[in-house]
Amino acid sequence: MMLNREKFWVHACLAKINGIDGSYRLDFKLNGNDSIGTFVLLPTSSVLAGLSDMRIGHLAETWIDTCISEHTKCGGARSSIIGKPWYPTRLIELGKWGDVKLVSTRGRAPDESQIEGYYVTLSHRWGKAKFKCLAKDNLSEFQRGISLESLPRTFRDAIRFSRGLYKVQYIWIDSLCIMQGDKEDWINESAEMYKVYNNSYCNLSATAAEDSEQGLFLDRKSHWECEFNLNVSSIPGRIVSDPLVEPCRVQDVMFWERDVDNAPVNTRGWVLQERLMAPRVLHFCRDQVAWECNELEASENFPHGIPKFRLRFGDIVHKPGFKRVMAAQYPFSDSAGDEHQPSESYSERERWKEIVRVYSKMQLTDPGDKVIALSGIAKVMSERIGDTYIVGMWKKDLASQLLWYVNPVWENGRFSHPSKRPGLYRAPSFSWLAVDAEQGVIPGDSRDEGLLFQIIEIDIRLSTDNEFGLVEDGGHLKVVGYLKKIQMAEYIINGVSRFRWYLKRDYSSPTFSLVTFSLVYLDSPADDRGILGPDGRLYCLPALKNREGYTVCLLLQRSKGEPSKFSRVGLTKIPPYEDTRTLSMLSGDEELYADWDATTEQHSIYVV
Repeated sequence: MMLNREKFWVHACLAKINGIDGSYRLDFKLNGNDSIGTFVLLPTSSVLAGLSDMRIGHLAETWIDTCISEHTKCGGARSSIIGKPWYPTRLIELGKWGDVKLVSTRGRAPDESQIEGYYVTLSHRWGKAKFKCLAKDNLSEFQRGISLESLPRTFRDAIRFSRGLYKVQYIWIDSLCIMQGDKEDWINESAEMYKVYNNSYCNLSATAAEDSEQGLFLDRKSHWECEFNLNVSSIPGRIVSDPLVEPCRVQDVMFWERDVDNAPVNTRGWVLQERLMAPRVLHFCRDQVAWECNELEASENFPHGIPKFRLRFGDIVHKPGFKRVMAAQYPFSDSAGDEHQPSESYSERERWKEIVRVYSKMQLTDPGDKVIALSGIAKVMSERIGDTYIVGMWKKDLASQLLWYVNPVWENGRFSHPSKRPGLYRAPSFSWLAVDAEQGVIPGDSRDEGLLFQIIEIDIRLSTDNEFGLVEDGGHLKVVGYLKKIQMAEYIINGVSRFRWYLKRDYSSPTFSLVTFSLVYLDSPADDRGILGPDGRLYCLPALKNREGYTVCLLLQRSKGEPSKFSRVGLTKIPPYEDTRTLSMLSGDEELYADWDATTEQHSIYVV
């Protein structure tokens, strides 16, 4: 067998990190160009080591005990530890060995239900694994006993691990504690899912597992991190008085992003709520266990805390903890300490925007769950913001929040639009919850400033009495603004498909303005192809004049046969400068408002 052997070489680059005392950056590049990996070398004096030889269970107990007894920022989620306990409707009783069984609590206090002690929860991906779930016809069987051998490996690992945790008598696993195929039970239990995780002793996350048969413990490989003495005598940026040799410890900068944030289980929509609501999370990663709570991110290699670094546009910068987004006591904005720092309520809205950015990228086995899987987080945030929830947004400053958009994806030299709409109705078109976008949604602003239209009526039709839950078709917003008829076209440049639109002049001649606008962000062009061409029934609604001078507009499609009813299909931005690619001497704004008498041409429409 002949092998094609190519010459290659690996180049190591070492440099001091600006702004981070005593730390160095180590990059490995293939043939001097392609990056293989980036690491941070930390002075050993800043790293507290010594727990790596402990058993995982002992290490987990250490993290849990420290969190409960010392972390003030985690105190808001200790109702299962301090005060009157709350329990889910059903739990799996662990026992000391052998099989397990299902017990009912009805959410009552221990003295009423004979339930006491603490419970843990499990986050996992079902994947393609097949196993017996709780249903109406096997409820009594589950209450008599569940054979461990009948459960998938991840469940077995979680049960055995939980038995080793001090004070834990129960575990909650969705498929074993919620009746599958029973819509009423699912609606009732899903509405309280956030409580299930929020009141748990700890959440065990099968972070690296693709499905429920892979288990908690995958490859227990030797870890990257190690300690060594570094000769720094010739490193650029070194001060002459610095020592020539420094003891360092290596940190893989990409560990948390790769093995936690972007791990298989944490790409699932339901798991975001589980991860944020649980007071403490134990991540079973591909080769080590990691810890996450409001105050601490740690791992087996850095048991007292992982230095919070990340790569951003090639630079190593500090990374805030993810669970901090739900920690009310933490200032969330990076401008903490700035005299212009926003008010607390505004800060909470900024937290919500971060939740939207992350959650909108998540995957769901059933796309119809997208609204309900966010409901627990929404309920908690509603209490903090003090506002009415409107299908992924908030009543106050709702107009500016409507200006969310989906960026096209640039990959391999071309743009693509992978976003899509669910097959069945899930949310009104004006809500970002109406689309699935793997690249995520960019939220609208949090303050109604510089608006060019008004919302005068809000009609949201709930499916249940849960104001944060499922909604039915028929809801709308009644808005007043100025509509311009436009035409959208698709064009190809160097094999890349893009969109642009023209202003349609209502003159006797069916001509168009010579100005074209190409800053277009379509919600789901694969599903909204009817918007193209002269029969697209497409309109532009100027919505906001932003701080940079751009006019932000909603793109709306008029419903057939109902001239006052419109659906949102995207967003566009008109630059403050003249579009030099056209023959027109008018700026974008001048073209947009040409022949408009604002006192006579306001339009009242319904956006559904």
